[in-house]
Amino acid sequence: MMNLRLNFGDALLGCAGIVMLVALVLAHAAMWLYITTFVALMIAFWGGMHANEPR
Repeated sequence: MMNLRLNFGDALLGCAGIVMLVALVLAHAAMWLYITTFVALMIAFWGGMHANEPR
């Protein structure tokens, strides 16, 4: 009975670890997506500001 409980705990821990890893990867990808979007918007805004200057 103790062995079954230990195996169940290990399975639960492994499942939680996998879920945490997936959440970490998704959060990391979302963070890089936000950063690249922000940088692209800043570049577009900066380019738009200087586009109408006389040459």
